[in-house]
Amino acid sequence: MHGGLSTADDRTDATDRVVIERAATDDDDPDLSVVVVTYNEADRIADCLEAIFEACRGVTSFEVLLVDSNSTDETVAIASEYDVTIHRIPDDSLTTPGAGRYVGMQYASGDTLLFVDGDVVVSEPWLAAAFETLHTEPNLAGVDGHLNERRADEAANVEYCHGVAMYDRTALTEVGGFHPFLAAWEDVDLGFQLRLAGYDLHRLALVAGTHPVPDSALDQFRRWRRGYYRAGGQVCSKALTRPALLGRWLWYFRDKIVSTTWLVLGLLSLIQPPLAGLWALLTGAGVTVLCHRLGVDGAARRAISMVLFPLGFVLGFETLSDRDSFPLDAVETVQTGSVWHPDRPRPSTTD
Repeated sequence: MHGGLSTADDRTDATDRVVIERAATDDDDPDLSVVVVTYNEADRIADCLEAIFEACRGVTSFEVLLVDSNSTDETVAIASEYDVTIHRIPDDSLTTPGAGRYVGMQYASGDTLLFVDGDVVVSEPWLAAAFETLHTEPNLAGVDGHLNERRADEAANVEYCHGVAMYDRTALTEVGGFHPFLAAWEDVDLGFQLRLAGYDLHRLALVAGTHPVPDSALDQFRRWRRGYYRAGGQVCSKALTRPALLGRWLWYFRDKIVSTTWLVLGLLSLIQPPLAGLWALLTGAGVTVLCHRLGVDGAARRAISMVLFPLGFVLGFETLSDRDSFPLDAVETVQTGSVWHPDRPRPSTTD
């Protein structure tokens, strides 16, 4: 059994959208709420949850909430074996990375929120350091770390947190939190808003967690199907009335703007064959440099992204619905987990 698990009979109807009342939630709020966002993570969700329970041992009290984006595999059934609260967004039209985080924030009880993707194994040293850092620096709104491997020897202030990130709830509430209708870059959007509100964000020189890295350039087409590339248009569209925010996004997309401009010049050069030949020659030289720096797969991934980004940008340049219009009443509660305190047995990965 895992952290106060149910029996097999308790799990039978987990995937049938039946509300399962597990151990009663404690009246007082936890110090930390961990929000796990999932979509078809049956192969990894057990490792993710095991690592969270292990890493949270140094926290006085915590809860774990899993928000599932209408998975079609056994993610929810496996997660229901753990003493966690599970919410499910049952409509594919509402399932975005931003939606999972938005829903998690609405249902979480803690003043400190940790967001983890369902394919990530969080690091205990990072979690302890992040929790302490967030509570000792008054102007700090969020803390993250490095993914998979450490890429810096010193901590640094950053413009946004990514991957595994811990936030102060008051700061999130002030800027509205994650936007539920963004198809991607929801973490960057939140970071920009927090920085413009005067808060600091911090990246520790520790590995926050590990997660699998796509090994094929074709993964870019999976991202296209999930709406990832539409997000560029979405974030710029909603920033039109906020020049400071729009400026940050344009700087963030500077490489993509340059590559899109180059593609447009290539199309225009077709009018004059000599110019088209020069464009093709320079493009070939650029591809050679990319292959040398990133490898063939990396260069192919970059090239595919160069083409898909402007297409997605145009399709996504639309007025986003307000955060508050997200239909929280459509979210299903599959089961309710416990708040863990020092005076009760802690979840054990060996139980």
